[in-house]
Amino acid sequence: MSDVWHGPPFPVEARQPGPDPERASYGSFCAFADPDGNTWIVQEVTTRLPGRVGAAETGYASTADLESSLRRAEVEAEELDEFCRGSGLANYKRPRRYVFVKTIPRSPVGKLLRRKLVAGEYEPEDAVAAASAEAPAL
Repeated sequence: MSDVWHGPPFPVEARQPGPDPERASYGSFCAFADPDGNTWIVQEVTTRLPGRVGAAETGYASTADLESSLRRAEVEAEELDEFCRGSGLANYKRPRRYVFVKTIPRSPVGKLLRRKLVAGEYEPEDAVAAASAEAPAL
């Protein structure tokens, strides 16, 4: 694991030691290498949808732990839309529909199958029912 730095990740010479002084989201970084030799850069996120995942619970021992935490979040379409409206996201970029699915369709090698999502070939999340929530109109 590298030390924390701020500034652009590349070139390496442009990095400044320590966290971003303004603590802005995606402003501070660190890097680590996995057992296969891949290098990963981690960015600090300081702004997120409030009240969903506690800061003390952001370390996960397994994918099951992460999945469990996300299921506890139980975000609803109206909350997501409210967050998008208040985040400064341009209205034309705001999602018009939110669909919660049990699993995202993937190919045998793990790539997202967007065409299946667009065609509606997915299993809706039971908790939110089969009807996907429409984003409220302006």
